[in-house]
Formats: sequence, structure tokens, C-alpha cells
Amino acid sequence: MGAMKALYPENSGAKSMEQLQLCTEVMARERNLIGVLPTGGGKSTSWLIASSLDQEPEITVVVVPFAGLLTQHLVTATNKHKLRAMKWTVHDLGRGIPKDVNLLFMACETVKSKGFLG
Repeated sequence: MGAMKALYPENSGAKSMEQLQLCTEVMARERNLIGVLPTGGGKSTSWLIASSLDQEPEITVVVVPFAGLLTQHLVTATNKHKLRAMKWTVHDLGRGIPKDVNLLFMACETVKSKGFLG
């Protein structure tokens, strides 16, 4: 898969058939997806591929199970892969998302908050 090779030139193979299927669906861009894989199963690769394919005004939203992962994923996306990413928390709900961002990290707490749900 060319997209994986671009992200990981030294090891471009899929970790599992499930990861390959998820990444294939991401690249098809036919629908919104929810990827559920075990820890270490390669979910990050799917959002890296999605956000590297995104064209304005599309945004890849990544919901992480723990708020502590927000910063870790943000650093990976912005520093290592040079993507236009930000984390969005309950405190940011009243603000808009900058137009140059195409990768948005949110914790489960934010998604289930009253401010997010309206």
C-alpha cells in the first residue's frame, strides 16, 4: 500500500488484515468510519493516511479514549508527520476550528459533553 510506504518507508506492511481493511476504507473515502482495533493494532496509521489525503475543507476527527492521549497524538501528527492538527477539548467548544486544520483530536469526555451535543 503506497500510503503506508509514504508514512513508514522502512516498514510499510500492514500489521493485520483488520488494519489493511480499515486503511483501504479510509482511502476509498466513500463514508465516515469508526475504526476499532486493539492497542497496537494500527489505528494511528488510518488517521495519518486520512489526514494526509484530506483536502480543504475536510477534517479527520479522531476520538481518543483518554484525554492523556490527545497531546501524544498531537505531537506525533504535527512534529513527526507535519500535519495540520489540533486537539479540541470541552473548553474549546465555543470556538471555531481554524480553517487550516484537517486533523482534529477529541477525547471521549468532549464528545459526550453537553456543550458538544448541543
